[in-house]
Amino acid sequence: MNIHPLLAHFPIALLTVYALIEIIFCFLPAKFKKTDWLLTLRTFLVIAGFMTLFPTLSAGEFAESIKPASAHNLIEHHEFFAQLTTIIFGLLAGGYTLWLFDAQGWSEKLTEKSKLIAFIFTWGRKLADIIMHPFVRPTLAVFGLITITITGALGAALAHGPHTDFIVSFIYDAIM
Repeated sequence: MNIHPLLAHFPIALLTVYALIEIIFCFLPAKFKKTDWLLTLRTFLVIAGFMTLFPTLSAGEFAESIKPASAHNLIEHHEFFAQLTTIIFGLLAGGYTLWLFDAQGWSEKLTEKSKLIAFIFTWGRKLADIIMHPFVRPTLAVFGLITITITGALGAALAHGPHTDFIVSFIYDAIM
C-alpha cells in the first residue's frame, strides 16, 4: 500500500503555512513583530513540518519502487525538488532550533559537557545567525514555498496525470 500521498499533505500544510506567515511577517508593523506567540507559532510550524518530511520521503522511496518505468523522469524531478525543499526548510528549522536552544538556556548546559558539542554549537550559531537574518529568513521561505509548490505539482502529475489543473499543467510543461 502506498501511503506517500497521505503523508505528503502534512509537511505541505505545515511548511506552506509557515512560509506564508514568515513572508507576511516582513510586512507587519513593528508592534506585531514583538509578539512571542507569532515567534512560537513559526518555530513550531517549521520544526514540525521539517520533521514530517522524513516519513514522507521514506514513503516516497517505497512509492518510487512501485511506479511504472515510464514515470521515471517525472519521479526524478519530483524527488529532486523534494530534496531541495528538505534542504531549504532544514536550514530554517535548524536556525529556529538553535534559537530555541539559546532562548531556553539549553545550549549552555550542553556545551559545558563536551568541547566537541561546544565547537558544533559555535559554528551552528554562526550559520544560524546568517539564516535567521531578517532578509535571509523570508528569502529562504519564498524559495521553500516555490520548491514545495513544484514538488506538490509534480506529485499531483504522478498521481492524477499532468493535466489535472492549470497549475500542475503549467509546472509540468515548464519542467518536463
